[in-house]
Amino acid sequence: MRRGCLKRAGWGLVVGVCLLGASGGCSGFFHTTAGVVLPMRGTVGHLGAAGEASMGFGADASRGLGGALRGKFTPAFVQVAVGMEAYLLPVDDHLVLRGGFHLLQVERFDGGDFAFGMFSPFVMATWFPFGVRALRFPISFSAGVEYDVRFTAQASEPYALFSIGYRVAR
Repeated sequence: MRRGCLKRAGWGLVVGVCLLGASGGCSGFFHTTAGVVLPMRGTVGHLGAAGEASMGFGADASRGLGGALRGKFTPAFVQVAVGMEAYLLPVDDHLVLRGGFHLLQVERFDGGDFAFGMFSPFVMATWFPFGVRALRFPISFSAGVEYDVRFTAQASEPYALFSIGYRVAR
């Protein structure tokens, strides 16, 4: 009998959180980007493509906390990273600054070597030409920097990122 009560209480909590999120007090967003990554030290073979999928919740569509799955695809290595980020400092309805760090990143280099790192910081400025809450055309343009911290023989390295994205926010 107790087990059934706990099940009902658990569903009540889920429904309550969903109702709170649907009210005006909370906002959710999903943002994807694709673009180019440039090594700031000019390392040969490290120029390539970058992509990101992030989601989060916050007080509105431009401030909040979230998680991100990020990747780099270059001739010399492939990187996949999972991290945390904060959407903060909404300059206006069109510009959002965000920053975060990779909780874990794994890389495979051309020679078959693997590398891993943690706590690699990044900062991005994202511009929404039609506004953060645009429903018809929620496109974005981002520029930023990140520093890959590696705990293996490969050197840590700074990168510049430029991307175009698509964002859905409520």
